[in-house]
Amino acid sequence: MQMAMTSEPTSAAKDAAAGPAPLPQETLEFFGGDELRARVFVDKYALRDRDGGLLERTPVEMWERIARGVAGVEPTPEARERYAREFYWLLEGFRFIPGGRIMHAVGNPKRVTNLNCFPPGTRVLTRAGFKTIEEVRVGDEVLTHRNRFRNVTHTMHRETVEPLRTMRLWYLGDRQITTTKEHRFMAFDGSRADWVEAQHLTPSHYVKVGRIDETLPVSELDLSEYVSAAAVEDEVGKLYTVTAFIGGQGARRSAESKRIARTVPVDERFGLWLGYFMAEGGVTDNSVYFTFNKNEEAYAEAICNLTQQLFGVEAAIQRREGQEGHWLRVYVHSKLMVEFVRAFFGGATHAHDKRLPAWFLTAQKTVQKAFISALFLGDGVLRDDFAKLFLANPELIRQVYAILLRLGVVASIRWEGILRYTRHRGMWIHIGTQRYVEAIQAWVEGKWEYESALEEAASNYFYKVVEGELFVKVKECGWTQTAVPQDAHASAAETVYDLSVEDDHSFVAEFAVAHNCYVIPFKDDSIESIFQWMKEAARTYSLGGGVGGDISVLRPAGAPVNNAARTSTGSISFMELMSLTTGTIGQSGRRGALMITIADNHPDVLEFTKIKRNLSRVRYANISVRISDAFMRAVEADGDWELSFENDRASVQRTVRAREVWNELVRGARDYAEPGVIFWDTIKRWSTTEYNGMNVITTNPCSEIPLEPYGACCLGNLGLAEFVKDEFTPQAEVDWLHLEQALRLATRFLDDILDYNADKHPLPEQREASLYSRRIGVGFTGLGDML
Repeated sequence: MQMAMTSEPTSAAKDAAAGPAPLPQETLEFFGGDELRARVFVDKYALRDRDGGLLERTPVEMWERIARGVAGVEPTPEARERYAREFYWLLEGFRFIPGGRIMHAVGNPKRVTNLNCFPPGTRVLTRAGFKTIEEVRVGDEVLTHRNRFRNVTHTMHRETVEPLRTMRLWYLGDRQITTTKEHRFMAFDGSRADWVEAQHLTPSHYVKVGRIDETLPVSELDLSEYVSAAAVEDEVGKLYTVTAFIGGQGARRSAESKRIARTVPVDERFGLWLGYFMAEGGVTDNSVYFTFNKNEEAYAEAICNLTQQLFGVEAAIQRREGQEGHWLRVYVHSKLMVEFVRAFFGGATHAHDKRLPAWFLTAQKTVQKAFISALFLGDGVLRDDFAKLFLANPELIRQVYAILLRLGVVASIRWEGILRYTRHRGMWIHIGTQRYVEAIQAWVEGKWEYESALEEAASNYFYKVVEGELFVKVKECGWTQTAVPQDAHASAAETVYDLSVEDDHSFVAEFAVAHNCYVIPFKDDSIESIFQWMKEAARTYSLGGGVGGDISVLRPAGAPVNNAARTSTGSISFMELMSLTTGTIGQSGRRGALMITIADNHPDVLEFTKIKRNLSRVRYANISVRISDAFMRAVEADGDWELSFENDRASVQRTVRAREVWNELVRGARDYAEPGVIFWDTIKRWSTTEYNGMNVITTNPCSEIPLEPYGACCLGNLGLAEFVKDEFTPQAEVDWLHLEQALRLATRFLDDILDYNADKHPLPEQREASLYSRRIGVGFTGLGDML
């Protein structure tokens, strides 16, 4: 029995049936009441939110978005501001019209591109230490999911109005992680580790914590690089300064400073000295000092010995006997030592602002163990079943946490309020798992050979160790509230940032491992190659790209095949599949764009010229025949023309009259506007990419520019009608000054687009090709209007 089923039409179907939405009055007024121009702007280019609401009502807002977005790739803040202004001037009034996909994609938070991001303030672990994501620059090295540092190749930012995903992790009580919902994190679900979008993470997941695994040992420090250039070296390798002065009765005299060693070994002794200084040290203009409790005289004596051994300088203990207080100090009276310490710490020597130099995060592990032991002795609490450390210095706590994880110790960090003996808010590091407490105790006892390894604890389900890597449990997830601007004309958008990272395509944000956010050739004559092309084309369409493809590599109809069919249906049979792929993948109101080309000597060329006379076939592609000089000479001579296809699978030859092919081309172009012709030999002679070893194989979908395999078109046109002075008067003339200025700016604009798009290409081959050839095209439109 058959049952008829009916359903209510979808909202999309209802909207389609109701016709296009009314145009905003503001938009109509901008275009002088021209509904067609206003409709094209609203439907094709104006930015919308994720629910389809119109965010841009006039091109002015679009020009601002595009100008600022493209200028964002400039190398300095000054250049970004300058070119944002100049690019706006270029776009204003349609002086320059970039390609439609550029206008649609730049600054668009929809997934026209693969750009998923973090808000400003998100800390990223770099070779130079922690930086906020907006401070990261191209060339910086960031820690990746492979526990190594790799170069940032591009930085990106955009604006978003959508709520952001928030996430807190156990053990990482520093701050919540906030990100766009599609940003992926390396997560473990109990069975396997994989990249998971933030919107799909739940408290049942564990997120990988970034861990430094590199060792770049520094064996010694040259103190001459840290102290005054006036310092001189004596015969035994010590530094000192000489100060001239006039003494009694005008006598000229000189005084020498205390001598310090020029080279200091970076060994376990240095690690201890550094740990003590971070916990208890400070400087005056003349001295380096350490403050201890009166019961810690052994530590004070250790500092005296270490200072003498490392720096060759005596240190003195000031016990303050007979005075109130429960402390003593170690003083190192040496201005050169003060200079060294201040330079070593970048001038930050107070308890709340000390930072380890970035290189120490990859120092020898035994040196780091010594540092950790002294730091815990100075400011930590050690018990049999736990160890903890408080510092009124959150940045230093984060560095210590990174070192502990590198040494195989699982710890937690959390905020603390301002304690009665501090003036700055601080953070705790807490170690509660017995095996890790034992590691700290061993290092405090000077057992530098003691090794700790990341292992799971039977009673602790807040973290997992997967293939030697730490994953901590998601504590809670949520969403930010969409901002509502107080000013009706203000934007509620928030700027978010992303990075592109060489090789590993990941970076560490707030200690969590995160992923960083076209002519397509047929590689050979095989079914696998054909469907690989479809896959790559579909991916390109889905992210707003267009595609060109040359089918000359595919065998013609009648050629033998090695499958159930005895002969091939020919290259033409796959054009329909290519077309349907193009028409199926939507692009926010813009269908996919496809150019299909074929060589003039391919045996299927005659059928190719006729295919679009059937108006139901190949509806979603432009088609063109690649014309050679030899073919045109045969047409002129009314001679024969050899059609030939040969590879290791098939060989087909036939002969036709050259004018037969030419006449079919002319008839199709006259009656059906297809196919076009591309004078291929001329292109090959003149194409600049040929000079660079990148052979062009076809054109972009509009046949404006010949392209190499995976090449991308980056085009725009100057609107010549905007460059006329005193128009419609006898004095009318071309505004050559501003036309030249616009041409220069348009060239820079399109070159910046190559960098803007560098990490937005759907396929890595497209990125590589576009950055290698750096092909752009500046054309013109409106010549008739200008004249």
